[in-house]
Amino acid sequence: MLSASKAYKQQMEQPLRNHSYMTVTIGAINQLAQRDCAVSSNTAYISNNTMLFNNYSSDVTYATLEQDFAKVDGTMFFPPRSTSSGYIYNQGAVSDALLGSVTIVFGTAYDIKGLTIQFATEAYPTAFSVTNGTVTYTYTGNTDSYWTTEDIFDGTEYITITPTTMSNGQSRMRIETIFFGIGIFFDNSSLISVEKSESVSPVTETLPSIDLSVTVNNRDDVWDVNNSSSSINYLESGQDVYTRYGYELNDGTIYWMDGCTVKLRTWQANTREMRFDCEDRISDLSEETYYGGQLYSSGITAYDLALLVLNDAGVDSRDYDLDTYLQQVTFYNPLPPVSHAECLQIIANASRCKLYVSRDGLISIKAAFKTELNPSRMTVTANEATDFSDLSAVINGDTKINYAMLTRNYATVDGSMYFLPKSSGNYLTTGFVSYRRATSSGTFSTNPVVTIALEAASTFYSLNVNFASNPPSEFIIHTYLQGVLQESYTVSGVTELSNAIEHEFPYADTLALEFTVGYPYNRIYLDSVSFGEQTDYTFTKTNMKEVPTGTRTDKVMELQVIKTLYSEGTELQSILTETVDMTDLDEYTFYLSKPTHGMLVYIDGTQSLLINDQSAYFITIDTSDYTGEHEVQINGYTYVTTQQIYTESINTTGVIRQWENPLISDDTNAALVGEWVGHYLENNAEYDITYRGEPRLDAGDYAYMENDFVDGLMVQMYENRLAFNGGALSGTVKARLATNNSEGS
Repeated sequence: MLSASKAYKQQMEQPLRNHSYMTVTIGAINQLAQRDCAVSSNTAYISNNTMLFNNYSSDVTYATLEQDFAKVDGTMFFPPRSTSSGYIYNQGAVSDALLGSVTIVFGTAYDIKGLTIQFATEAYPTAFSVTNGTVTYTYTGNTDSYWTTEDIFDGTEYITITPTTMSNGQSRMRIETIFFGIGIFFDNSSLISVEKSESVSPVTETLPSIDLSVTVNNRDDVWDVNNSSSSINYLESGQDVYTRYGYELNDGTIYWMDGCTVKLRTWQANTREMRFDCEDRISDLSEETYYGGQLYSSGITAYDLALLVLNDAGVDSRDYDLDTYLQQVTFYNPLPPVSHAECLQIIANASRCKLYVSRDGLISIKAAFKTELNPSRMTVTANEATDFSDLSAVINGDTKINYAMLTRNYATVDGSMYFLPKSSGNYLTTGFVSYRRATSSGTFSTNPVVTIALEAASTFYSLNVNFASNPPSEFIIHTYLQGVLQESYTVSGVTELSNAIEHEFPYADTLALEFTVGYPYNRIYLDSVSFGEQTDYTFTKTNMKEVPTGTRTDKVMELQVIKTLYSEGTELQSILTETVDMTDLDEYTFYLSKPTHGMLVYIDGTQSLLINDQSAYFITIDTSDYTGEHEVQINGYTYVTTQQIYTESINTTGVIRQWENPLISDDTNAALVGEWVGHYLENNAEYDITYRGEPRLDAGDYAYMENDFVDGLMVQMYENRLAFNGGALSGTVKARLATNNSEGS
């Protein structure tokens, strides 16, 4: 769920909503030209002449002797001493001469509509020309480092950019990024309708999807396929499409939020309207098979395994986001030869994670067991704990006792307190008790800090902090993600022992409670910390358009998680025989249907040791020394697989479900997945909800649903459709019951 301001949340619940807005941008970049190009002119040795085509931002700038350019404020670096050392930090393409030109050549002639260039902010051309040898455009009066034009460069084999004047005088021209194309923009004035449909399985049982349909006005036939000046002629499948949603607040300002980032797939037009259909990036990963699966005797983390799949699929490191929790999960079995998308699905499921595409288009794998947060798998530490503190009890919900202390207004004689034992170690269950006491003003010489490390990162919307006695008047809740501070939220004016802190905490894997102002002359007596609301959105009778339709899926008595065990085969077999024409081939790859080890290669009956690469499902041999047709025989041992069942009991009656994931091979992994999937199956109520629409919601999010029979009924959305029509929103949701195990169903 997307974070939003308090004003936005409140005003979206008004009986009569204000106007909604939307923008859709198509990055009409000529993808072939973008990949088939190179800088050909002489550029300075500090240039990186490839990264400017791949949307990499410039690193720190090298200080060079140019007019009004070099700075001595620490923001610039000295360049490397020699051309042999080359660039260290990315500068993009830097012209060799002052006011020098940069020429980019293509492998063939391309039709290009528009250019988008990011020049260096310290030195950009204010007047310059662009030519492809056929047409030349001259531009003057440029006042920004970011520049774009819609001018057409058809039949382009090269483009030369030549500055006439620079913003800082006599300077080199620096091109940090360049795109061959422009962004096509639509807003309320041209949008007829936009519909986004997305699905995310709560237990990654199926692949996720995002489908976007955009319909715009075709006034004056601007999108006619026969209109030679129309941008429709420059659309290509695979171009990025970006959406944003806006809502007019009561003060007249428009609150904007990102919608989704998808890929353009098809488009069609008639005399009235133009329609674009788009889908998410994961669909691209369903086209080719991953054959890199192999047995890992020492294990491989889910994180590293996902990287192998993504790298094999050619996914840029900037286009995915992997939860560090995946580094805590270890697998031994090989991935089967299935599509890259299915491999990621298998990894995510076996790691109790969800696979989805984020709003900014990143292929993401994130922990998805929010309702199974287990205190036994959290870690509590403190810097100022007494010997008799029981830090684990801070989060486990156990009943605490209090030891009598000689601190102001603390000890009682009603029998509820205990004396400390004479010898250390035989302590009863306490929470956290600080070693130091507060001064008369409540300050500490060293602030006590209690740190809770979660099993995996999560977002939560409230926190319950309870004290045994004399609560501190102020403390700060710090949240961290991978060691980086996300937020410091101050809670002040505390007077109660039990405190429900309502706040949207950021996505984090660690939180630390720092006690800054205590009760005078007292220690900190922290009894417990528990995580409260997992969402701040509720489907109410006000925002739902009709009564939700509820259904019950089959009641499951038992979940059988299948474990697959691999052992090496003992019988040498002929795996395949194939005749290959090796003329002009440096290597040749054979793909296998069964997991194999100990492979031997024979070419025309003679054993060859020229194996370049192999896994359990492929082998690549060196064929550079051969020409013509040759018979290749591969012998090897097929892995033997056996299966065992781990049983998770769910109900006393019902059907038996089996859950098979080829990566699961041990009881620990099977138990975790069994608990996770079993909880999902236990919550077997599903709901169809029609409501007013909320751009903050994503498939996979949790929400509460107002109900006449159950207070605080929580559901998890697995399908989410949001429609935009003429400034109005509407939506439908499919959701599943998502109560915590301890709450029942």
